[in-house]
Amino acid sequence: MPPTRPCCQDPASLSPATSPFTRIIALGFYDGPTSGVLQCEACARVYRFDMLDWDDDHEVRVFRLAALPPQSLDECVAIFSPTDAPRWPVWVPERSKLPSEEARESADRAVEGILHQAESAELLVAWAGYGQVTLVAKQVPVETLRELPDWFSVENLAEIQKWLHDLTAELSAKEKARAEAVRRFLAHAQASTFRSEGPYPSRDELHERR
Repeated sequence: MPPTRPCCQDPASLSPATSPFTRIIALGFYDGPTSGVLQCEACARVYRFDMLDWDDDHEVRVFRLAALPPQSLDECVAIFSPTDAPRWPVWVPERSKLPSEEARESADRAVEGILHQAESAELLVAWAGYGQVTLVAKQVPVETLRELPDWFSVENLAEIQKWLHDLTAELSAKEKARAEAVRRFLAHAQASTFRSEGPYPSRDELHERR
């Protein structure tokens, strides 16, 4: 069977995988997206997302995703695109480019109106960096996700539930091990002294040797 195409409706396909979230509007940003609106390329579903936890390096981030009406991302694009052209896969709209404070306040109200249409969140997704790679995705009971504060509302790290912090720590350790393995591989490759002597054989010569 061919590999399953990564999709938000199949959480197992995101563990890990090249992210299907190829259009992300970062309404909050700190060393990478922290909140906003995104779309799954595979199924076109649109979600509101907010960050629940991250590791010490701000590399591994865990998000809560809540479904939005299908047109929501395009509506957000329409609000900011007259003064700031979208850039995918991650676009951070420059609110300051709007022509006046009145225009900025109007844009804020419009965005809030879109975000308020979100359903109750049922999907937890962790990714690395700006979201190019998803690390894990899980369906989580609505009640559990509803009770979790977003990271910027946390006043004491003890407020972050242990299972969530353990998940972040586990994913962070795996990402660091993967990055170290890649670093070692590249170092060995660059240090290799092997060089081919003479020209490579032609296709016909290779065929004759068979």
